[in-house]
Amino acid sequence: MMMPFAKPCAALALFLLCSPAPAGDLVRLKADARETAFVPLSFDGRFLVADVYGAGRGSHLGRFTYSSPHVFDLQTGAFTATAVITAANGDVLRMEMVGQLLSDTESISAFRIVGGTGRFLHAAGQGTVDRRDDGAEILIEGSISTVGSGR
Repeated sequence: MMMPFAKPCAALALFLLCSPAPAGDLVRLKADARETAFVPLSFDGRFLVADVYGAGRGSHLGRFTYSSPHVFDLQTGAFTATAVITAANGDVLRMEMVGQLLSDTESISAFRIVGGTGRFLHAAGQGTVDRRDDGAEILIEGSISTVGSGR
């Protein structure tokens, strides 16, 4: 199911939908992850709701796990998701995402960070998630307010 527009156009459009992060102390956020489970919960012919789980390693997170409920519109390829990322020390980072399926095995999404727990309590930021090869390769890149800064 290839979408009719190019990957760069999709990434730009999705990025513009996310609220900008505060202009304060932002640092680079980069992580690599792998999807470990995709659990369909419901399907009505158009919308598929599924829980997605995985693990990875990233800056400011160390080793982490994530769970991310997704709602896919299979007619348009668009989806929304929330992600709960648990860092190596147990602190939680929360993200909201909007995305687009690019093919049966790839998607791109834009995220905004909406806080969390511990050092991520008031975290903010934004970036992109590039999912390739049926979730075997997930690249997260963006920015986050300085860890523990209370921003």
